[in-house]
Amino acid sequence: MQCDLLDKAADRVMKGWCKEWRHRNGRVCALGAFEDVASTEGRNAEHHPTTQPLVFLLASLLPESYDIDSKPYPTPTNISAWRAAWRIANWNNAPDRTKEQVAAKMREAAEVCRIQQSEVITTS
Repeated sequence: MQCDLLDKAADRVMKGWCKEWRHRNGRVCALGAFEDVASTEGRNAEHHPTTQPLVFLLASLLPESYDIDSKPYPTPTNISAWRAAWRIANWNNAPDRTKEQVAAKMREAAEVCRIQQSEVITTS
C-alpha cells in the first residue's frame, strides 16, 4: 500500500474541502482527495487498484453508524467497495464534520498503514 497517499490526501483536504461532492470549485471531499493525489484516471477511488486498499483502511477506522445499508448497490461484486465509500462519504458529510477532522483521520490511517506494512516486513 502507498501509505504516503493518505498524507497527501490529508494535505489536499486542508487546501480545500467540501461536503456532498467529490469535487466542487477546486475543493474535494475525502474520496475526491484520494482521486486527486493518486491520479485515478477518472475512476472513483474505491474502484482504483492504487487507492482501493486505502479507502478500505480509512473506512475501517470510522464508526459503522455511518454505513447506509438501505442503499442499493450497482453490482454485487462491488458491495465492499461501495460500502466503504458510503461510510467515508457519510462521515465526511456529517453536519458537524470539519476539514481538520477529515485530515486528522487520514493521517491516523497513514500511521496504521505504516504499522501494518512494518509488521509484514518483520514477519517475512
